[in-house]
Amino acid sequence: MEREKPLVLIWTDGSGSRAAPPRLEASRRLIKAAGATPGPLFGLAGDREFYSAILAQDLGFFTRLLDVMTSALVDNLAEQIVSDPIEEYSPVHDLCSMISTLAAQRAGRILKREIRHLDFDIEFRGSRTRVQQPLEAIVLSPAQLERKASAVAGATELSFEVNRLLQIDPGLLDREALYDRPSGLEALKAPSVTPQYEIAAAPLVASGVFKTLITYRDHIGPLVSGLVAYQSRDVRA
Repeated sequence: MEREKPLVLIWTDGSGSRAAPPRLEASRRLIKAAGATPGPLFGLAGDREFYSAILAQDLGFFTRLLDVMTSALVDNLAEQIVSDPIEEYSPVHDLCSMISTLAAQRAGRILKREIRHLDFDIEFRGSRTRVQQPLEAIVLSPAQLERKASAVAGATELSFEVNRLLQIDPGLLDREALYDRPSGLEALKAPSVTPQYEIAAAPLVASGVFKTLITYRDHIGPLVSGLVAYQSRDVRA
């Protein structure tokens, strides 16, 4: 963010599936400290509201996201978008990637040029299911690493997630990597195995913590099909 100073869009307020305190202000501080700009989509709703929209198959909820993201790309004459990856770990992360693909395609038609779509690892850093070298890999300098570590330490609202990821990868903070997303339908294909979000949530549904299991077949796939049909229109929202 320090180098590119992007416009940053954030879908959820970071409250998670169990309604923890929102983390938007911590995100806002980090974004501004890096010289980037919070965008027109900044914490639209809580994570649980996103899950409810998925379960309800509320296509309009997600087409609004697509519209705002498309407009942001067009209005800022964007050349690329960087999004969450598809890791089959979080249905919201996966939808973010898919809708980013569609927004880039739709905005590209309006601007009459390609908008590149990149992503980065979140949960499975360095162990992608697809064999792919990063488009760009950056090892932070000592000064950059110090600034990053200081910013993370100051964002106490994010400490649980940061510490969890650091346990998985102790070198999490010292490097960055961006990957090219596939284009077209390749970027939207169904998973070949049961997504991790289904496997992880199944015991919680069985024990009554959650009422319904979000699955690709019943929930994510149909939403993606509806979004593909919606974005194929050539009218700017």
